[in-house]
Order: sequence, then structure tokens, then C-alpha cells
Amino acid sequence: MERGWIDYTFQNYYVLLNCGLRMRPTAGCASGVHPVPLGFGRVYVQVDGPFSYEAWMKGLNEGRSFVTTGPMLFATYSKKQDLLTITAENATPLSNIQVIVNGEVAATAKPENIETPGKGYVSTLLAKPGVDESSWVAVRCFDDRPDKRVRYAHTAPLYLDVPGKPLRPRRAEVEFLLKRVEEELARNRDLLNAESLAEYREAVDFYQKKLREAR
Repeated sequence: MERGWIDYTFQNYYVLLNCGLRMRPTAGCASGVHPVPLGFGRVYVQVDGPFSYEAWMKGLNEGRSFVTTGPMLFATYSKKQDLLTITAENATPLSNIQVIVNGEVAATAKPENIETPGKGYVSTLLAKPGVDESSWVAVRCFDDRPDKRVRYAHTAPLYLDVPGKPLRPRRAEVEFLLKRVEEELARNRDLLNAESLAEYREAVDFYQKKLREAR
């Protein structure tokens, strides 16, 4: 059940990314709503130079980050080599590491799970995205524990822009989002003010345009 909810959340995020909405991933634990302690869901950001709020937000907005409920996950990309270098660290062995391209699993690897002096586990992986059209790429990993709790980490998307070949969403994805917005517009037509309803209509127009671009 928990893994299903995680996958559902991922897929909703992926659909928005496929529509060209470059949304940065962040995290919150929702402690008190979900049965988790404070700090269960976290976001880590690479900061160059001295730490400051401005530097942290800059790194977050530039996608130098990952969200996690356990594992530490680092990925760097070499444009010259078209190569992702991935390192995952965790207190227990990971079950898999996956490369995601435009919302689909492009590659799945069994982690090395090499034990470290600190009694943790580290895994490294090299992967070539190899895309021929504008795409986004991300990495995720899972830790399926004996107690059936699922821990994961997920990097921010890496955007690879190919001139003349824009990212096109899938028709079913856009139809899903358009239907949801139209339903909310109908449900709130007599409840919200004109300004709020205009935001729903703007979203309807946006997804109708995306529908014409969809594949």
C-alpha cells in the first residue's frame, strides 16, 4: 500500500514535468498527518561556498538536490560524455537503482551494496541517458525493509534540451490533467470568486494547448 502511494505521487509529478512544468522537488514529513516522525521526508541541496539561505535556494532552483526518506543519492552529469555518475549510500542494502526518462523507467540496476567502514552500504553506477529529443532525466532508488516500510531517494530532474525537438507529453497524461481541472472548475463555479475561477480557466487553456501538442 505504501509503495503504491509513492508510485502514484511520482507519476503525478512526472505528468506535470512532461507538460513542460519544470517543478523542483521539495520535501515535507507531514508528521501528525502521516504516521512518521519529524524529518522523515527531507530535501538535500548542494551549496557552493559558504552556507546561506540564498545559496541554498539557488541550489534548489538549479536542481542540485534530491529528496529522501532514507537513502543518500548523488548524481552528476557529463554533457561531453553523455554520462550519469550515480552514487547511493544507505544504512541498509538497497533493492534497486533506477534511471527515469520522461516518466518511464529507462534502466534498472541491482545495487552493489558494498559495506563501508561505518557499517553502511554504498553503490555506484554509470548510465547514459542517450536521448534524441528534449527530455528530463532523474534517478531514484528504493530500500525495501524487512518491516515492509519503503524508503526511497529521488533526484531533481536533469533537463536535456535538443534544438527543434521539444518535449511532448503523452495524450493520456494531458487528458487526465485536463479532466481533473475541468471537474474542479465545475465543482467550484458557484463557490469561488471571479479571480480564483480565472485561474482554473487559465489551467484549462494551458492543458488544451498541451493536448494539441501531445503524442
